[in-house]
Amino acid sequence: MIAFLWGGAVGGLNTLAVIEAGARVDEMRMSAAMTAIAFCYTLGGFAGPAAAGLATEMLSMHGLPMVAG
Repeated sequence: MIAFLWGGAVGGLNTLAVIEAGARVDEMRMSAAMTAIAFCYTLGGFAGPAAAGLATEMLSMHGLPMVAG
């Protein structure tokens, strides 16, 4: 249940980052800001499962709960 709520809360952070960037960044740098947000979101989507898999391999049954929090 906690993972479900955590996923729902974290899932909106990308949207909030885009909204904040739109409000704070001038038009000349908007493209760079959106690219940086997309890059970080993609990097996290790649690194998170890789870290969970590595932790599960190294720490057996205790690895995944440690990565998940």
